[in-house]
Amino acid sequence: MNPQIITTVAAALGMLVALWTIMSNFDKRNGDRFSALEKEIQNVKDTLRGEIQASKETLRAEMLQMRAELKLEIREAADRRVV
Repeated sequence: MNPQIITTVAAALGMLVALWTIMSNFDKRNGDRFSALEKEIQNVKDTLRGEIQASKETLRAEMLQMRAELKLEIREAADRRVV
């Protein structure tokens, strides 16, 4: 075979091996980054769920208090009309 062809084929194979190695390392590093990102997203979701649950409980308590106040005002208004 022609030495130029052998050199070209060997260089192409070397480039393919080098690219394969680079890409496999790139995937591993990004995999670590993505797993860390997924953990962080999960932590944010859990935090938000906790805050939403706390807000729901606060709103429920405030609504109960407002209902009690409205009932009291309605009773007072009805008592004033009767008297």
